[in-house]
Amino acid sequence: MPVLNTGLAKTSAGGYTIDYSCRFNGTDTMLERTPSSTGNRRMLTFSAWIKQGDVGTTINGNYIFAAGVNGDGFVYQSGQLFRNQGYGGSAGADTWWGTKDWEGFQRDAGGWKHIVLRFDTEQDAEEDRIRLFINGVEPPLEYIYHLCAEDYDLRYNHTADAHWIGAMYTWGFFDGYMAEVHWIDGAIVSPNAFGEFGDYGEWKPKEYVVDDYAAYGTNGFYLDFADSSHFGNDVSGNGNDFTDTGFGTQDQMLDTPTNNFPTWNPLSLDVSGTGTISLEEGNLKNLVHNDAGGKATMLIPETGKWYWEVNMADVGLNTASGIADDTGVSVGNGSMATNGRFGYFRSGNAVGDGSYATFGDSFTDGDILGVAFDVDNEALYFAKNGIWQNSGDPTSGASKTGAAFTTTLGSYGNYVPVGYGAGGDSIFIANFGQDSSFAGEETAQGNQDGNGIGDFYYTPPSGFLALCTSNLPAVAVIPSEHFDVALYTGDSSVQSITSLGFQPDFTWIKERSDTANHQLFDAVRGVINNINTNATTAETTNDDTLTHFLSNGFTTGDDNRTNMSGETYVAWNWKANGAGSSNENGSINTTATSANVDAGFSISTYTGTGSAATIGHGLSKAPEMIIVKERSGSESWGVYHASNTAAPETERLLLNTDYATSDSINYWSDTAPTADVFTVHDNAATNGTDATYVAYCFHSVDGFSKVGSYEGNGAADGTFIYTGFRPAFVLIKSADSTSDWMIFDSKREGYNVDNNVLLANTTAVETTTNYVDLLSNGFKCRITTDPNVAETYIYYAIAETPFRYANAR
Repeated sequence: MPVLNTGLAKTSAGGYTIDYSCRFNGTDTMLERTPSSTGNRRMLTFSAWIKQGDVGTTINGNYIFAAGVNGDGFVYQSGQLFRNQGYGGSAGADTWWGTKDWEGFQRDAGGWKHIVLRFDTEQDAEEDRIRLFINGVEPPLEYIYHLCAEDYDLRYNHTADAHWIGAMYTWGFFDGYMAEVHWIDGAIVSPNAFGEFGDYGEWKPKEYVVDDYAAYGTNGFYLDFADSSHFGNDVSGNGNDFTDTGFGTQDQMLDTPTNNFPTWNPLSLDVSGTGTISLEEGNLKNLVHNDAGGKATMLIPETGKWYWEVNMADVGLNTASGIADDTGVSVGNGSMATNGRFGYFRSGNAVGDGSYATFGDSFTDGDILGVAFDVDNEALYFAKNGIWQNSGDPTSGASKTGAAFTTTLGSYGNYVPVGYGAGGDSIFIANFGQDSSFAGEETAQGNQDGNGIGDFYYTPPSGFLALCTSNLPAVAVIPSEHFDVALYTGDSSVQSITSLGFQPDFTWIKERSDTANHQLFDAVRGVINNINTNATTAETTNDDTLTHFLSNGFTTGDDNRTNMSGETYVAWNWKANGAGSSNENGSINTTATSANVDAGFSISTYTGTGSAATIGHGLSKAPEMIIVKERSGSESWGVYHASNTAAPETERLLLNTDYATSDSINYWSDTAPTADVFTVHDNAATNGTDATYVAYCFHSVDGFSKVGSYEGNGAADGTFIYTGFRPAFVLIKSADSTSDWMIFDSKREGYNVDNNVLLANTTAVETTTNYVDLLSNGFKCRITTDPNVAETYIYYAIAETPFRYANAR
């Protein structure tokens, strides 16, 4: 078989790039070496970038590296925890010396993460002898079974012990990808030697330079996986090569930390009835039995033209491949024609959105399907073995020649690649541009897209690109410059919170450790004026709560609601545009409107008229969520949400209650917002005569925010929701029933699944029930109750990092 990928163009513009990774299959792949001479056994550093395949709860699986049979090792274990374990030691005695878990479930398969594990057994403090860093940050230690003794000799760097990358002896095989593996023998090296923080808050690779940091030492090595015929080739200069076991040249991958490709998503597998599904080959091989389906880890952008391939290794009774919308539509319910799905069916039909239509040739085992999605022209094309079906021409633009679907694609939001089946067995092997051999099933062809990216079996149509982070559209908004979360502890005096990267114009504060009202302040109403989401009370004024907005935060006085001594607080902060000015686009001129057009957020104040009226919001697009509060009286908080129902303008939600959505013309006048104005009717909550109001308006911005909905499934393995970014903040509410408005963020605890919840409609203290995982590409429900009952949920999410740059958690 030929050497794959060697010589292909680099895949990340600007900065340090990693060109290749190695795929470990979780079954029999590993790298093995026994040191020829003893090195330092007390002081060493391991660094690697990894992307998970298996995210299950294997007890003795997924070793990243190890030394000695039943010896020392670092592993994903027992519920997806990172665990370091030791067994034996200087004399090889069969004695456990230490087992440590670090907080945070490791089950984010959507992106890459960097780990640095440092051993220094000469440290006085036991907690300093073994330290782990994930994406440049040290997570807290969860528990210690036994101590690692001071001056202990590890089994690493010992001539009597074999060393493995990706296994422990002949078991515990790692499932996923590794890139840029360094082993420093005899030195403690900072994570900053291997990575650095980027503009979007991401941790990104940097070149390890021996002249600037420590030399590799006696048994040190550096594996860059550039030689697909010898993955264990040490390029450090030491010649400490490993022996390859189980790999083929097809396991050299273009999927790297500097250009992340999608795979099938192990967190978004749908099954119905007797259906089952499993993933292999770095989550590119999708094995479906009966009614089941899977989605990819990457959303298709709202603009552009995109191409990928699927090898139909086994075609079942009812098998199709294509796209589905991202709103939680199940791809495993056995109905090929479900609304929101668009696929190429094994019989040759185009199947989707409630219909079957004659389209092209049938396909069978081993056929390769090409998918070309022209998002700009809303046209979806399918090829079989390089021949575009129905005489399709993906390059035909607006004429949409031979497209399988054209007219209903615009009815939904973002789409995601899917494969689904009903009855019998189906196997889909995806190639999003990282492996044209389809895990060794074919001879790789090495075709690239117009940007010189990818490894495709067939040449992509002109203008169509591989789905990968290097090809994603540029992100216009740096999240940390427009939204951020601040945590602080009260001191009952004047305190300045200065951790933000901007001057906030809207700050929402909640005491975490005690029952207290939510406190909302903004620059348009005046900084000392306060309203409470959990109450209907009118606006109050207090110059001892939030007193000033600063260039990098805010100042709070000594009032207990924002600064009681010893109590903990969270502040969610948005940037608008200062105090604003009147907007005259509507029939009501606003008193002032402060709009952050780039970030899709505005604040407006106005005086009601008591009859239907329009109000300018200052944004460039129609708001998808509007929150209105009467300032001068005690009316409820009215909420409009574009994903609430099929006709959201006819409905209203109330932020201060747990009520389900209900029909009411009196809030939004049954009129959807436009790019210029939103409409109110005569209800006192949104437009009472001579009453004063504040309106907060939001719309989705690619890579920064998402206003959407999803369907819960009532299972502990809950619904996965794509956002297109790693969330910093998520607000969720069931539209169908009484349920609380749940708020999660990435700062409180900050490790999956311990993302603590606060409730916008109550004064309740923060609770620590495990509800959701916040991930590199969205969030995943992890509970059978809210926010994951089998109902429709609306949400508003804001990015910590756009997916183009996001690290796995």
